[in-house]
Amino acid sequence: MDHIQTLLDAITEVRSKHVSPGDRADMFDVCGVAHYETVNSKILAAFLRPESPFGFNGWFLLRFIGKFCGGLVMDYAKTRIVTEHAINEGRLDIYLTDGTSSVIIENKIEAADGDSQIRRYDTFAKNKYPGKYKIIYLTKFGDKASEDSLDGLKDDDYTRLSYAKDIMGWLAECADFATGHPATQGVVINYINHIKLFTGQDMDTESDNEIISKMCKTPESIGAVCAMEKNFNNMKLRLLENFLSQMDSICREIDANLEYVAPPKDRNWMVANSGFNIRHHSWKYFQIGFEFDSSKLNNLFVGIHLKEDAKINDTQRKAVFAKLNELLDKPNNFWAYWCDLSEDYKNWDSDKSLAAIVDGNMRCEFVSRITSLLNLVKDLKLEL
Repeated sequence: MDHIQTLLDAITEVRSKHVSPGDRADMFDVCGVAHYETVNSKILAAFLRPESPFGFNGWFLLRFIGKFCGGLVMDYAKTRIVTEHAINEGRLDIYLTDGTSSVIIENKIEAADGDSQIRRYDTFAKNKYPGKYKIIYLTKFGDKASEDSLDGLKDDDYTRLSYAKDIMGWLAECADFATGHPATQGVVINYINHIKLFTGQDMDTESDNEIISKMCKTPESIGAVCAMEKNFNNMKLRLLENFLSQMDSICREIDANLEYVAPPKDRNWMVANSGFNIRHHSWKYFQIGFEFDSSKLNNLFVGIHLKEDAKINDTQRKAVFAKLNELLDKPNNFWAYWCDLSEDYKNWDSDKSLAAIVDGNMRCEFVSRITSLLNLVKDLKLEL
């Protein structure tokens, strides 16, 4: 066991050296930006606009064009930048034009390609700006556009960019240029941290490499890594068990009418859609549920759904679902209402979520989420 503790101490030292809470502060995540493409498009457009408080009088735009649109000449003083620009061929996520040249950015963080999407945008640009345009396909990791979207276009007919490397590299240059202007520089750095979050770069490459070197250093360290990997899921289950043991007191802390419904002891927590429920004594038909939407305790969300033994008539059920589904972007037939937990608490494969169980922040998150649901039901005057 000594070699395991030695390796843990070494990794902890590396992490404390390279990662501090302030370095990963992400106000964009706090504000709910997350993976929404339209919002991220607006943020990028704000950095690109010369007249924007964050555009540094066109330097950010100048560097973007020079870095990613080689050979394209634009009059920066006349360049207009808009988002969600409607044309006959579709809707352009980010549209740059000076009247004679253009850059069209298709921003794909999560959504799938539309039929002939890149082909349609290329047709629009070719007709309006013949020989003076660039089509950029922006994804998390620089993925290729689908064959359906290209509809016969070749790879060199458009430019692939990634958030993880290209946009982060451009913004890093912008942050350096903004030295001496802490407000602008702070916003750029914060957005870089946000990109690291949604592209899975929670630790710097330097610290990753240092940790891997320590893991590979000796036969004992390799044995320690294998032992820890073998027991990782067991550790998560132990932390889950410890947390669920607090649910009774969490319910009492919020409302004396709340009751935690303990799941079966033989529940397989490693599969998708595993979860547990909380009942309110005044609710006849519905209950609060927490569920991991993905396997291995990931994508935890909270919501309101019918009790398994609910004897509710169809009219009552539809009335409740109709009122709560209005608040959802994607209505659900099983969950009358649901919402994801924030990034730091939803994926119990991550160090942030597991640490939150130990340091008490997960308990605070649950108290906040449950209280919000109760207030929502009260405000809507629902009879559940």
